[in-house]
Amino acid sequence: MTRAASPRRGSFVLLVASGSTVGSLARAGASQLVPDPWTALWLVDVGGALLLGFLTGALAGRPSGRWLTPLLGPGVLGGFTTLSAVTVLVAGSGSGWPLAFASLVALTLTGVMAGWAGLRWGRGLGASGARQPGLPAAPEAAPEDPAPEDHAPDGPERSA
Repeated sequence: MTRAASPRRGSFVLLVASGSTVGSLARAGASQLVPDPWTALWLVDVGGALLLGFLTGALAGRPSGRWLTPLLGPGVLGGFTTLSAVTVLVAGSGSGWPLAFASLVALTLTGVMAGWAGLRWGRGLGASGARQPGLPAAPEAAPEDPAPEDHAPDGPERSA
């Protein structure tokens, strides 16, 4: 990987910060459009997990992913989905800790399942060739690595 092919540290921080600003504004907009805070929370967090999984699968191994992943992943979707909103709603629910804890566990499990589904969806898009114009095809699967004994050192291993 060359230096020109990946974002530099300052560029990476700027991409994430810019994206998180957009994501935070989108979350605020969603909470205005959906009046019930629990419904808004579920839609935003589970939808964000689905989109993050999709993004990860669709951009894997693509040159544009070096820039789009930090902008859209931890940037936009990181600002859009927040654990702090979950904890504030759970703590302030007034419905007792057992129900609040069950809601937190259910939201977490649903988010993980949505992320997994999004990842499969994104990977499938790359494999089927139905991708955005201008993006290269998903990389071919690498051949299996030779057996570990083929890479055994000549002498005993030493710690560096």
